[in-house]
Amino acid sequence: MASQTPATISNTHEAAAPPSVTRPDGLAGRPWTRSDFAVAAVVAFATMVIATVFRTEIVSSDPWHYGMAAIEFPQDTWVPLGYTRYGMIIPLVPVALLFGQAAMTFYLPAVLASGVLAGSLYLLGRRWWGRIAGVTAVVLLVTNWIVFTNLSRFYPDIPSISLVMAALVLAVAARGRQLTGGRGSDLLPLAAGFLLGWSFEARETALFAWPALIIVLWVHGRVWRNAVLTALPVLFWAAVDVTVSAVAYGDPLLKLHTFTRQDLSATTNPGDLAVVDQFVGLPRMDYLTLIPRLTLERDVPGGVWFLVLGGLALLALLVRNTAVRLAAGSFLASYVLFVGVSGFFVPSHPAGRLDVQRYWIQFVPWIALAVAGALHVLVRGAMRRADPPRPQLAHALAAALLVAVPLMALVPAVSSSPLVAPNGGTPMAGISAELARISPSKDVSVFTDWQSARILPIYQRPAFGGEKLWQATVRSITGQRQPQSGDYALLVASKDSPCGFCTDALERWRERNPTVPDNWERVYASRNDGYVLYAVR
Repeated sequence: MASQTPATISNTHEAAAPPSVTRPDGLAGRPWTRSDFAVAAVVAFATMVIATVFRTEIVSSDPWHYGMAAIEFPQDTWVPLGYTRYGMIIPLVPVALLFGQAAMTFYLPAVLASGVLAGSLYLLGRRWWGRIAGVTAVVLLVTNWIVFTNLSRFYPDIPSISLVMAALVLAVAARGRQLTGGRGSDLLPLAAGFLLGWSFEARETALFAWPALIIVLWVHGRVWRNAVLTALPVLFWAAVDVTVSAVAYGDPLLKLHTFTRQDLSATTNPGDLAVVDQFVGLPRMDYLTLIPRLTLERDVPGGVWFLVLGGLALLALLVRNTAVRLAAGSFLASYVLFVGVSGFFVPSHPAGRLDVQRYWIQFVPWIALAVAGALHVLVRGAMRRADPPRPQLAHALAAALLVAVPLMALVPAVSSSPLVAPNGGTPMAGISAELARISPSKDVSVFTDWQSARILPIYQRPAFGGEKLWQATVRSITGQRQPQSGDYALLVASKDSPCGFCTDALERWRERNPTVPDNWERVYASRNDGYVLYAVR
């Protein structure tokens, strides 16, 4: 009798859930087809085109430093937290060798990273929920104002999260193969680990997104093997970090020392000192709510909808879908961890600032995935009950309504912004063309603020590198030396400036010189007088 019991149980189980209707693994999803990769390539290319067409001027702070560090490596004229981000600098070295100090060196890596992020997001959405969800997630990503304005900027925020998302694509593929006994299942965790290590070397807060990959690679019978395979390339990046730090800077643990000594309360950075009182020693709840409050107080374009989407992403935790909950949980985890190290955990010693909007980019892909996935699940459930003749059309209409609001908020913001290229946001190329037409000699100086003096020499050469188009020397007007007869002066606007850092750098000079000298003749102006070039007579 005892021998018959297992057979009875087994027969009952098979009758209740036959193998033919077994649900697929919630995190492995449905495998991609060749057409899916083709669509992902189109999505990535379209995003790169958008990033290029609506690019902003090369930023004279961190992005300029990363480019110059690759051109003249090593250098320690910057903050250690910047020049030890080898994931930003080392991969840029071949680009810098190819193009030199030209615009492509500073734009190409940022545009490529944006394409990788969009393509990866589409593949994840398609794998877990379908093509409509994948496209919806990408549109929600790109229509976020903070993401949109940083698509062409070589800050570490988009590159680091794009590497995480690409690693997640590989991890999901590995999970699918391991659950079905497919080939090549060991190479995928290795590749994912390589991208994870790279993401940390690009920006340390990438760590906050790593738990998502740990969950995806937690496959029964493969846990330890996946852990080892993923950790090996991460350790390789650690070895690269230690070796480069030791050889270039004489401290093999420079990254660790830099990372563990981040303390806003003890900062000596002038930019941080100006706001340190706003972020040190606050009540803990103030840290949790600071980002939403700043979004509203600073009138971030589309900010209300950004917060609504964030709220919807949190509500997505209640949706009965494993992948939706993974995305929503990853958003919540990254938010809590980022806010935590920035003051919530130890209010008297925050490790960073919460008011820098590009730091919020790390949340947007998770929000986009969670909301797009939740919409898919909810619409699918409603369609099952309503049984419409064309359920895909109903889903597409719902997705269109979802993305319509952030898109409607983005369009007027872009059309009126002085930062983007169509509105005169990239004036240096035109200024360089005018100087090439004038063709000043090497003995002539072009004076401008010290921030613009970093950017202008990049445009002395064609975008893809080559010989200088003009020979004059670029100098800072904020020093003791001032323009003389025969020189040129380039002044950035005080309002609606295409370069905020440049406007700030020129502020003291303008205080000493409320009007331009009488012997300065205006010879060129970029759109909306963002920059005005004067000839000194």
